[in-house]
Amino acid sequence: MDNKTAMQELLEWVMEFEDKPVKPTLTNMKEKIWQLLPKERQQIEQAFDDGQTIENDIIFGKIENIDSKQYFNQTYQ
Repeated sequence: MDNKTAMQELLEWVMEFEDKPVKPTLTNMKEKIWQLLPKERQQIEQAFDDGQTIENDIIFGKIENIDSKQYFNQTYQ
């Protein structure tokens, strides 16, 4: 299981080029970011789900009656 955030993966990818004469272009960077966006979304949704506690049909947390996909769309879209 990969326990790195999308941002950590991006940073590691950039750091791979630190001592190399060839650096990623802006186009390369944008492609990598687009590749990592779905992972970032999944991580945000999972963190939201992990933060919810269901007990006796009552959801305890700061946000009630909303699922992780709705949370992501309302917060980041």
